[in-house]
Parts: sequence; structure tokens; C-alpha cells
Amino acid sequence: MKKKGFTLIELLAVIVVLALIALIATPIILGVIESSRRKAFEDTGYGVVDAIRSFYVDKLSKDGVVGENTFTFPNSGLSLSGTVPAGGVAKLHADGTIEIAIHNNSYCVTKGVNEDAVTSKRYEEGNCTLSDSSSDLSSGQSKYFDYGIPTTSSSTDYTTLGKNVFVGLNESGNLSVCINRDGLKCFKTNNYDIEKNHIQEVFSKSGDTCDTSDVSYSVNCSDSDFYCRVDSDGNVRCRRNTVIEDCNVFSNNDVECDIGWFVYG
Repeated sequence: MKKKGFTLIELLAVIVVLALIALIATPIILGVIESSRRKAFEDTGYGVVDAIRSFYVDKLSKDGVVGENTFTFPNSGLSLSGTVPAGGVAKLHADGTIEIAIHNNSYCVTKGVNEDAVTSKRYEEGNCTLSDSSSDLSSGQSKYFDYGIPTTSSSTDYTTLGKNVFVGLNESGNLSVCINRDGLKCFKTNNYDIEKNHIQEVFSKSGDTCDTSDVSYSVNCSDSDFYCRVDSDGNVRCRRNTVIEDCNVFSNNDVECDIGWFVYG
């Protein structure tokens, strides 16, 4: 008896069915893979937080006090189990609070000082940084402001200075250069690993560009009104482009305002 095979139409029907199944299943499978990879790096974030907590407890038991510590990845010096982040920073504040902004070149994981859970997103260079508040002078916000050298007797309301470039001081005695650009933005001295990303984040929110051609030494950003620069040697400076307002805080905390330095870049 002659065996009957599949007709061409039947074969085409099977191929179409298989193609439809693949079309439906592929996005689901890719989504599961994406979710798994993201979740794995979120777990890395929790691992970083746990490692910093262990560091804090160990330091506190040995020294009785813990100051602010910044950990830069991948060479953070922390005892990490599992994947080591490819880049980013984490901060341990003196009160034991922790914040992180780390990445693996695919995902960015962050956690603020007042947050228990980490959050993740797709990684974009220059857009995986600690929050604006964390990039200020220390674990505390700037409290005193002056167009020059601020003291604890200086204004606590920067909007009364009549300037949009000025210097900020917190209760720990740390200085930064601040600008009034859609609200208070401060760039801390001697904090280049964080501030080189922070300055780009501040200016990129308005679509302005930054010069990172020599990022190993400095980053400078500008728009029609402001120019700011952070240097790897710890210096920070900002100026107005439309009026004479400029301040420079050096790594040794020397302050100069109205020095008339020229626009770089």
C-alpha cells in the first residue's frame, strides 16, 4: 500500500503555526531573560548594601565611631560575594545610612538614604548617579550660604543673597560651590568620582552638553546662563555667563569669588 505524505499546503500550514508560536513566545522568553538579569543585578545591589553594613558594624566595634566613607567600584575594597559592579559609587554616612548608584554596563541600581529597597533601570552613561541631595557637602545639606566664605552666621536662605552663584557650608564645615539653577544645586570639593557624574546629571536635565573629553582630569558643563567645572584635584568652580558672578572653592577649602576666571572649553 502506498503511504501518503504531507501536501505542500499542509506543510505550509504547519510552518505558519510554528511561526506564530515563535512570534508569541519569543518576546515572553526575552522578557523573562531580561527580568532575570535585572533581578540578578538588583541582588548585587543588596549585596553591596550588606557589605557596607558589615563594614560599618566592624568599624564601629573597633573604633567606636565611623565617619563618612565613599566606595568606588569596581575596586571598592569591600568584601563582596557574587558579581562585582563594573562601576559606580556607594556612600556610608556617619549615621549609618547608605546610598548606592552602581552599574554593570547594562543596568543601573540605586538606593537613596531614606530607602530600604533598591531600584533598577537601563544603564546610560552619566545617568547612574547618587541623588542631588547626596551629592551635596556631606550627609547633611548645605545650611549656610554666602558670596564668599560662609560661616555659621551666614544666611540660611540662599535666595536672599541676590546671587545665583555662591558658596555653601554645612554643619560639618564642608564647602561646595552652589548655583541657583531651577533650585539649589551644589557641587562638593574633593569628591570628583561623584561630582563628575553629578554635574552632568544636573545640566543634562535641560538638554545642555558637557565637555568630557578629558574626563580623567575634569568635566565642565555650560548653558546660556551658567558654566561649572569640577576637577580631579578637588577644585570646583561655577560662574554666570551673563553677569559677573563666579566662585571657586579649592581642595584646601580656600574660597575666591569675583576672580574673573575665564570660561573653559
